[in-house]
Amino acid sequence: MTTKSFVYWKNLINQMDAEIFEDLCEHLLEDMEFYNRNIKKGGADEGRDIEAYHDRIEPDNITTTKELWFVECKRYTSGIGVDSIASKVNWAIAEDADYIAFMSNSHLTKSAKKWVGKMSGKSKLKVIYWTDSNFLRILFQYLQTVKYFFPDENIPERFIK
Repeated sequence: MTTKSFVYWKNLINQMDAEIFEDLCEHLLEDMEFYNRNIKKGGADEGRDIEAYHDRIEPDNITTTKELWFVECKRYTSGIGVDSIASKVNWAIAEDADYIAFMSNSHLTKSAKKWVGKMSGKSKLKVIYWTDSNFLRILFQYLQTVKYFFPDENIPERFIK
């Protein structure tokens, strides 16, 4: 059996239909215990593909805080630039989300990361990048989801915890 690289898996994901990729992201959010997931279909998504909630356990290990997450699913063949994220971040700020997460098989460009860095601290919004190889590492934590979306693929042992 040939060992398949991260590049192989990124390319495999690039071949997915955009809606199927959004479904994959939604399944991963379910795996990560997000709830009240709402997939926004069509162009009028107001800055997010998926809106969901996640509970954060406070340091006392008793109290939980309900957090609002906006998730943007980006199946790209090249880097994700400022133009692709700026309106998403601004919508998340306007809607008072706690987090915006970018889920992608690609990466944020240096200018996009720099822009996000400059925006940090101007609101309570936290920006999370589940992109590139980190997206794949998250995916490979949930083998049932991998097998559902990629039934004909063998997952290399080195990707499995």
